Amino acid sequence: MPGEPPLTDAAWRRTFRRRLRNWYDRAARDLPWRRTNNAYHIWVSEIMLQQTQVATVIPYFERFLKAFPSVAQLANADEQTVLRYWEGLGYYRRARQPFLFSILRNWRVTGGDRRSWNQKNDPPSSS
Repeated sequence: MPGEPPLTDAAWRRTFRRRLRNWYDRAARDLPWRRTNNAYHIWVSEIMLQQTQVATVIPYFERFLKAFPSVAQLANADEQTVLRYWEGLGYYRRARQPFLFSILRNWRVTGGDRRSWNQKNDPPSSS
């Protein structure tokens, strides 16, 4: 702020964090994926939110999680069923991502035990 003495890097970071938290507390929208710590729910929201407006995603997110409330239930669903719940969001590529379906296929094969995946079943690496 004009007229304030210069801050050290550490002091500037503390001030910035405090101001950002204060702004967030005042301005944050109430969104369904912010009401949970469930990594699966947050993951679904992240995929749906790619190139789609938040207001459009909310009803799809809620409907999708009602149909597939857990990774196991999503993993056991066939692709056409998943795509029916995705219908209207567009960008079907997101729902068909080879990585996504590779993870789900491995979940089915291993019962969700990541330690039992082998290289043949592993999802493609991101490198």
